[in-house]
Order: sequence, then structure tokens, then C-alpha cells
Amino acid sequence: MSRSNSTRLSERRRGRKGTGTGSEIVYPLHRLSTVVGQRESRKRRAAGSIHKHMFTWLGGTGHSYVARSFMAVIFLLAALGCNERNAAQEPKTHLLLDASPSRIDMGEVASGGRKQATFSLTNSGSQAVELAKIESSCPCLTVDVPSRIAPGEQICGRANLDLRDEPDFTGDLAIEITGWTRAGKLAFLVTTYVSVPLKSER
Repeated sequence: MSRSNSTRLSERRRGRKGTGTGSEIVYPLHRLSTVVGQRESRKRRAAGSIHKHMFTWLGGTGHSYVARSFMAVIFLLAALGCNERNAAQEPKTHLLLDASPSRIDMGEVASGGRKQATFSLTNSGSQAVELAKIESSCPCLTVDVPSRIAPGEQICGRANLDLRDEPDFTGDLAIEITGWTRAGKLAFLVTTYVSVPLKSER
């Protein structure tokens, strides 16, 4: 075989098959390309096996799974931290009067209809509570309560719902009723729930 159709591959190890003398072994070109191709194929198979085992150990299909899991943990920790800071910064509201029930469910009311509900307010403190202002989050609901509640006294209040000014309204309402003292302290808080369905739903 001529030198132009072969290449020389020097190896220091002995005992390998080939043509030539001493430690210098001559491989034909087609044989050399086959040897190199086999080595590259073994490297690719080894790398693929490593990646496969790595993904199996991670429990996913690659870096996207790891990234999503990592980001989810970060967002969860951030949300917990925000909730703890908000809870520490927001003081608990102390009500001077105990309302029962504090949530009034009026049920369903027809469009443009009217309805009433009662609740009680109890003064468990040692001083009288004088109400200077009653507020409602909706003008459709007004409240009747005595302006002064003595220590240990329980009084009855009445919530009046009037939807005649909004005859076309349909949907659900959650109306807050708050009572305030002259000093600007919150005396009580009552939430009223009302549902105004469509005529076809009744």
C-alpha cells in the first residue's frame, strides 16, 4: 500500500495489530476513520447516559423543570414573608361593642324590593359607649340603633334594605355597617349579604 493512501498513527503501546516496524503502526485511511468514528460514538453514548441519569435523579425532563421548581419555591417564600410582615404591621382592630350576628344573611331580595334584619350589640366594657356616626357602604342600607349603650347593656339594632332607587340592579351585595364614637373609635362592624337574582332565576 502506498504512503499516499495511508496515514501514520504513532503509538507508544505495543502489541497492536497493524503494518509497519517497531512502535510505528500504519493504518489505512478507511481503517483510521472507522477507529476515530467508534471513539466519538462511545463518547456520545456516555454523555447521553450521564444526562439521562441526571434527569432521572432530578425527577423531571431537564433544566426547565428545575428552573420552574426553583422559581416556585422562591415565590412561595416571598409570599410567606410578605404575609408575616403585613400581619406584624397591621394592628388588630378592637371593637367596643360585640355584634351578634356580625354577618347578616338577608338571602334573596326581588329587584327594587325591601327587606329588614335585626342584630344585637353588647357593651362588655366598664364604660358607656356613645355612637356619634353610623356608616353604610351602600346608601341602599340604613341602620337604626340607640346612640348610647351602657356598660353590660345589650341593645337591638335593625338593618333596613331598600332597593327602590335601583330597580334594575341584579347580583350579590356585601354591605358593611360601621359605628363610630365621637373620639373616632370603631364601636362595631356588621356585614350584610344580599342576593338579587334575575327574574328568570326566581
